[in-house]
Amino acid sequence: MDLLVLDDAPLELAGRVAIRGELLFDDDPVARVRWVATTRKIYLDELPRIERSRREFLEAVRRGR
Repeated sequence: MDLLVLDDAPLELAGRVAIRGELLFDDDPVARVRWVATTRKIYLDELPRIERSRREFLEAVRRGR
């Protein structure tokens, strides 16, 4: 089990947690729901760009650049 502080986490990590993470403790449900909804929306909007960037990076590594 990993415990993460997500306030300043990179979008790629925070988005994966917002979509697939398992909640263990919640002392502020309103703030959590707001964070999850906002993070999921931004992450899913940016996901094509994130995936394209990853593909381009891997291709550059394969080419030796």
